[in-house]
Amino acid sequence: MTLGYAYLHGYGSSPTSKKGMLLREVFTRHGQVLHLPDLNRPSSTNVTLGGQLLAVDELARAHPEITRWSFIGSSMGGWTAARWASLHPRRMHHLLLLCPGFELLTRWRTLVEDGDAHPAVPSVPCPTVIVHGKHDVTVPIAVSRRYAEAHPGHVRLVEVDDDHLLMKSTALIEQLAVEHLL
Repeated sequence: MTLGYAYLHGYGSSPTSKKGMLLREVFTRHGQVLHLPDLNRPSSTNVTLGGQLLAVDELARAHPEITRWSFIGSSMGGWTAARWASLHPRRMHHLLLLCPGFELLTRWRTLVEDGDAHPAVPSVPCPTVIVHGKHDVTVPIAVSRRYAEAHPGHVRLVEVDDDHLLMKSTALIEQLAVEHLL
């Protein structure tokens, strides 16, 4: 089995986000490559969930040597990671989701044109750790609490004293990435 790693950024972000760059450094220190696909599909002003999933499909096709993936997904990128995992369960190893954008249709309907074509809450098939800020006003922590309660066998929620950006929790995120993914 050959493992691959990718960071899936959130809506309004990019592959070169601060968290993405920090995590890339962590993976490099451990001798691994962290892929940073651009999920702004078809463009940064017209993002679709289908476009994001297509970007992950393209990443997987570009690396046929990778048989299983571990993703770190932030916000909407967390939804994308979980959805791709639910569509490709045999290709997944682990997930680390950061304030994942579950139930996004109730909050972001005007931002995501093809939201009705996808589940609001994808069911993940692999071991998953969710890090969620208690002071997140973008994606309320109650969303991740409900998700973890509905998937008690393989989903663990880590609540932190932080907001949606999780910038006060980067050391913990780095630690969990190493422990859970590498």
